[in-house]
Amino acid sequence: MHWTALACLLPALLLLNGCSAEWREGAPTPTCPGGKCDSPTTPAAKEQAGSVGRCLPFVPYPGYRTCLMSEPQNPPEPALTLPLELDTLPKAVDHRDAYLDGCIEVHSQGSCGWCTAHATTAALEAMLCKGQHPYRRISEPHLWWLGKERGTFKDCEGGWLISSAFKNLGTMTDAGFLLVRGKLWPYTDDVDQMNKDKPADAALYKYGEHGAHASEVGSVPSKSVAALKQALAAGYNVVYSVPTFHGVGWKWWDSTFGDISAPSPPPPNLCTCDDCPKEPRCLSGYHAILITGYDESASRFLFLNSWGSYWGHQGYGTIDYATISSYGSGGRYAKQLALSQSAPPPLDAGLPDAAPADATTPDAAAIDAEAADAAGQDVTPAQLDQAGPGDAGSPKNGGASCASPATLPLLSSPTTVSGDTAGAPDEFGLHLTCGSQMTYDAPQRYYRVTLSAKTAYSIKVTPVGYDVAIYAFPAGTACAAQALNAQCKGHLADAWGGTSAEQLTLTPAASGDWIVVVDSFDPQASGPFTLTIGW
Repeated sequence: MHWTALACLLPALLLLNGCSAEWREGAPTPTCPGGKCDSPTTPAAKEQAGSVGRCLPFVPYPGYRTCLMSEPQNPPEPALTLPLELDTLPKAVDHRDAYLDGCIEVHSQGSCGWCTAHATTAALEAMLCKGQHPYRRISEPHLWWLGKERGTFKDCEGGWLISSAFKNLGTMTDAGFLLVRGKLWPYTDDVDQMNKDKPADAALYKYGEHGAHASEVGSVPSKSVAALKQALAAGYNVVYSVPTFHGVGWKWWDSTFGDISAPSPPPPNLCTCDDCPKEPRCLSGYHAILITGYDESASRFLFLNSWGSYWGHQGYGTIDYATISSYGSGGRYAKQLALSQSAPPPLDAGLPDAAPADATTPDAAAIDAEAADAAGQDVTPAQLDQAGPGDAGSPKNGGASCASPATLPLLSSPTTVSGDTAGAPDEFGLHLTCGSQMTYDAPQRYYRVTLSAKTAYSIKVTPVGYDVAIYAFPAGTACAAQALNAQCKGHLADAWGGTSAEQLTLTPAASGDWIVVVDSFDPQASGPFTLTIGW
């Protein structure tokens, strides 16, 4: 659904699926989605795993369902002192403006309760941006698997203490086990898919790249605005736990959507929306965010959320000092990023027994292609051909990058090919628009086709259950957002909403090669499709 139309459709949207304006999404559902409710339940098991709370379903904007936690993600704890005097603090700190915009990808946790995992990997990714290292999405399932739930994931609804996530990250980094890129083990809010996508233990061990040593982890205490500003002014981004109250800016129908304020008046005894459904400022749950700056003139902190780029201000928000000083639960930050430099220790060094390798693990060719890409080396055509659905190359699927499209011979009309965008990367984030009002930041598949001059081509893509878009540009176009926007303008098909097919008509003035791209405006939209080209 296109975001620009939401204001016009608000009354109708409130009635979708039987919802009304009085409905509170904090109320538990009768059954768990997918029937997967196997989070640790005994106190000992929860303490060992760092588990926290239960999933409280929450809908921040239409079509997006996520999990808040029933308990804070960070317990009260003393802060580590930073060598910075409060009277030397600048009036404002904005890491988004300084180095995050145009670098970091806005995360989307979907229906899982993995806000801590997303905020933690985003904190490491922010350090890549700050240090001007090549940007890589870091694998949330690998972080979760190493630090919380080794073996097969049973569900993704449980939460995780921020302190436990950073403690485990430090312990594993000190032992030489670093996190792989998200491309090798991608995140999805489908635990069965994440289990299926898990690479062999040896591949996770071999291609780990990112971490943070335990000695390089700092903490911010609960309710301390001064300590949080101190950490931000020192250059750090803080993973922090906050409550989410009803009607204060967390949801699209709030007049201050994306700008969070303390509840006034607060709910009595922090009454939850389960227990006080008529309380206008009831507590919906708790959430972990990445705080990236502050503005003294507005008395607000800036933060990066993990609910996709359609939340708030393109995935970012602000939260007032009063919420932090009254309800903030504290958090953690990494002072320095650890990057792989040498061979890690043996797999069994100080770790529990590794889970058996899954039969669906990517083969050696796929892993070698990933390693070459991570090192900035050219990937051979043989590697791409064998790399599987997450990479470019198979004749039955499109290429995974603008620079390496799959060649689609047009031998007869119509020519039809099947593909799948799941697992493919998004190369250009919020910068690709094709001259429209939308951004195309979903997983993409690229096809190279040879077209004849003054021939009308019908290019149709039919998705399986998601909103799809299709666009095209001449093959000689530079693989940069500005150049692509200029060339695909006018060669875009993306009707408003729905999961129906999209059709583009293209009549080139001269014969030559074109790149056809299957994409979506929704960063969470991906899956199988068929591409048909006729003339």
